[in-house]
Amino acid sequence: MTGDAALAAALTAEIGTVLAAHEAPDAQFALAYGGRVIAQGSCGAVDDSSLFCAFSASKPVFASLILQLIGQKELSLDTRIVDLWPEFGAHGKGDITLEHLLLHTAAIPGWFPVPPAVFSRSERARQAEGLVVEWTPGYGTGYHSVSAHWVMAEIVMRVTGKDYRAALRQRILDPLGLERIRFGVPVFDSHRPRAIRRIGEPRPEQFTALFGAAVSLADVIAAEEAALAHAENAEVIALGTPGAGMITDAASLALFYQALLHDPRGVWDGGLLRIATTEVRNALPEPSRAGASANRAVGGFVVAGNERTVQTIPEIGMARPVRWFGTRVSDRTFGHRGAGGQLAFADPDRGLSFVFLTSDYVRDVVQDERRALEIADVVIDVFDAH
Repeated sequence: MTGDAALAAALTAEIGTVLAAHEAPDAQFALAYGGRVIAQGSCGAVDDSSLFCAFSASKPVFASLILQLIGQKELSLDTRIVDLWPEFGAHGKGDITLEHLLLHTAAIPGWFPVPPAVFSRSERARQAEGLVVEWTPGYGTGYHSVSAHWVMAEIVMRVTGKDYRAALRQRILDPLGLERIRFGVPVFDSHRPRAIRRIGEPRPEQFTALFGAAVSLADVIAAEEAALAHAENAEVIALGTPGAGMITDAASLALFYQALLHDPRGVWDGGLLRIATTEVRNALPEPSRAGASANRAVGGFVVAGNERTVQTIPEIGMARPVRWFGTRVSDRTFGHRGAGGQLAFADPDRGLSFVFLTSDYVRDVVQDERRALEIADVVIDVFDAH
């Protein structure tokens, strides 16, 4: 690999080309290797110090706290939620384990507590207790956008006696020196995320085609508003939703993934960390991915795997590789994406981690998908060439 400056220049140019072909968003990226950031850049009305809401790219960071508690023998993957929270077992939820929650196989609905109920721990708990299972836990998969993580947040508070945000700070973020990764930014704090700019119009027909069931315009808008509240509603930002509300910059999140690759501070149990980042334990078919394996690991990650199928849906103009993180990454690559185009992954075979964050919310999910895959591919191409 040649000098960092040449790599940074090439990466900035190639990512800029991809962005110009789609949109020219306010965006930031960082590439890390060997435990440090070796290239970063930004475009639009942002710079390298700007902060963004990571949306669902938040999930692995919060899940890393669960892994740490498991490594310390305070929890285990087969811990039943009901054993720590008896009331949760109502309505068929008695057999749900931490592993089910981490793998999105817990069978609970896509519960999304909203203001004002979301601000009350007791009200969140009451709503969670009222959830009814939709299949036998462990025998089906469905994306738990924030529901599983709110349940795990309650477990963290019951086990540690600390607020989930404080526990994450004390056990994970401070030991790793990641001060700019935040869950819960007070209303008047300077660590505020970039304001969201909506791009285009909602296209419910895309969701209907992807999921095979009718999705209305009202459904799409409601889901958008619930998700975007994590970057737009000051009180929701201050709350720090564990599965969607992380505020960060690209460099900090790229360094978090470097810590997963190397764990220089010994934050996690080594054997468990290997399992959590590499071992697919949810290989159930995922409807939105043409029935391809969900490829989920217990660290809250999806793993690229060796799937080479192309999903084609002519009516919405989609033709995409059914493989997480594009066509160039190694099969062992793990990470997570987030609403609006957020992208974070680590490729263990190359030792790199990469993060792309934007405050532009592209409503065309086909365009959003295509852009993310193209960015991932050019990152690998540039890295390999240098």
